[in-house]
Amino acid sequence: MKYGPHGYLDPRHYDRADYYAKAFASLIEEIERSKDTFIVHYRTKHDDPEHPPIWMTAEVMSLGQLSKWLGNPKLRAERQAIAKPYGLDEKVLVSVAHHLTYVRNICAHHGRLWNKQFTVTMIVPNSPASLRLAMNSASARKLTTHWRSSAI
Repeated sequence: MKYGPHGYLDPRHYDRADYYAKAFASLIEEIERSKDTFIVHYRTKHDDPEHPPIWMTAEVMSLGQLSKWLGNPKLRAERQAIAKPYGLDEKVLVSVAHHLTYVRNICAHHGRLWNKQFTVTMIVPNSPASLRLAMNSASARKLTTHWRSSAI
């Protein structure tokens, strides 16, 4: 919001120029590969700026790309502003996004989740309390569920 619909095009807003360059190149590949009507329309009707606004790019962005973009804004206050609507600290949001990307990729490639020792874990948030309670505090590297007889 702060930098407008094309703010993502300015590398000065990001902490690591190398991460930005790689994420940006990957995103542009997705945009160019997209056959979505709104992307095709933008490419045929607009050339300044060359790339579509963020709300369009977000539609073609993969979860992995989103995870990388979330962790790279230069200012902590900006990362916090992104995390605030979810009730999370920015470090927690970034770690959750990274972990979900990892788990999603295991699932997408028909990998096993049951009893798997994860190499990529997430920071367990202190709040909301219900989320913290639902996490497996005994083993942060495994995915488990907690069943309650009252819930059945």
